[in-house]
Amino acid sequence: MAAFDLVQGFPTGAPTLPPLPSGGAPVTSAGAPPVGSTGLFDIFSNKNAKNAAADQIWGIQQGISSLGDLFNQGRQALTGYTQAGLNSAGDLFGQARDAINSLYGSGANALTQNFTAGLAPFLQNYSNAAQGQTALGNALGLNGPAGNAAATQAFQNNPGYQFQLQQGNNAILAAQAAGLNGGLMSGNTLKALSDYNQGLAGTSWNNYVSNLQPYLGAASNAASGIMSGFGSLGSGLANLFTGQGGILNQNLTGQGGLNASTLSNLGSQLLQNFSNQGNANFGAFTSMGNSLANANLANNNASGNMINGLMGLLGMGAGGAGQASGGSGGGGGGGLAGLGSLASGLGSGFGSAASGIGSGLGSLLGFLSDAKAKEDIEPIGITLDGRQLIHRYRYAGDPRHQIGLIAQEVEQIEPGAVFDFTPELKGVDYKRATDRAASMGSKIIDFARAKEARANEAMPATGNYADGLMRFAA
Repeated sequence: MAAFDLVQGFPTGAPTLPPLPSGGAPVTSAGAPPVGSTGLFDIFSNKNAKNAAADQIWGIQQGISSLGDLFNQGRQALTGYTQAGLNSAGDLFGQARDAINSLYGSGANALTQNFTAGLAPFLQNYSNAAQGQTALGNALGLNGPAGNAAATQAFQNNPGYQFQLQQGNNAILAAQAAGLNGGLMSGNTLKALSDYNQGLAGTSWNNYVSNLQPYLGAASNAASGIMSGFGSLGSGLANLFTGQGGILNQNLTGQGGLNASTLSNLGSQLLQNFSNQGNANFGAFTSMGNSLANANLANNNASGNMINGLMGLLGMGAGGAGQASGGSGGGGGGGLAGLGSLASGLGSGFGSAASGIGSGLGSLLGFLSDAKAKEDIEPIGITLDGRQLIHRYRYAGDPRHQIGLIAQEVEQIEPGAVFDFTPELKGVDYKRATDRAASMGSKIIDFARAKEARANEAMPATGNYADGLMRFAA
């Protein structure tokens, strides 16, 4: 059977308390556990230690709650101000980046416009040169029948060619009209016109092709100018954007460094905050643990006081009952007079007062027989009336074995013989619990003595006492 535990039902954790208002309200006695009254048998329990532990734990819990609020407010303020600082710095860095981008954007636009204006002539020259190259390709037959037709048409529509052709034809016709070579429609006139046209066409065609040759160089020169212009524009923009990137990098690096430093400081301060709170909680819970430990130790002291007192009352008092032989709390005289010694006995120790208490107090208070106060309980017999088991046991904390009844079993058979020895333990009025067994025992003893007397009367004169017992047993 389990050992007696005087702290049954005592809370293993801190009591549940309503949270304090935010801001760390001052600790007051409001809501504190009520102060318990002192009873006559408090020395047999750890009630006062439990009350004291509850009071101490309540106060510590109040302190933890208030301190937790303050730590939380500190963390919130620290985080809030840090975040506000980072936001402000982020805005300033962002404004600086916007200004940088705007300035460099304006520079890039101006540079692009200037180079575009400088490239316009080259682009126009290249366009013209491209047309000359196409006409030259047509004249050289490089672009197929369509190109040939286009070249012929372009050659014939050339104003210089048409002017020379018209002038030559007019001169021939004028000479013929004057009668120099016959009439206007004579063969000589027609031949002269044909020869002139053929000769002019050949000479003018060669000149036409030659005049298209420079377009090849012009296109190349225009392309070189365009390439140089775009190259300069690209270099200028590259240098501009490189400068912009460098300044933006410095800006972002500065902001990143500030953020890292700020967050690192925040982390260190939060770590210190949590460490301080952890240390405070550790100390508080250690104090709670000590309070519970003291209450449990008080349980051992209460058990020792109980056992010592019982041993004094039941084992050492004048006229008191025996320990293992009798197993009862009955006894001789003393009566209510024994109560006069109880106060001084409890004040100076049960051991020294037990000899003056006597068995009368045992009769008055009864015998502590609660199963919770006993260990190693084993049945060894039964009362003569067959109603109660007799047990061998030890009181918790006492190595000596006792013999007696168990209050919980007696209560099932003879409820009137069981009473509350303390608020937590039951006692047994052994006289009332064993009245029937004692009555039957007296009758059995009377019957045995009567039988022995009759046997002695019938015993031969030469017989001895041992022979008589043998015959009686038979």
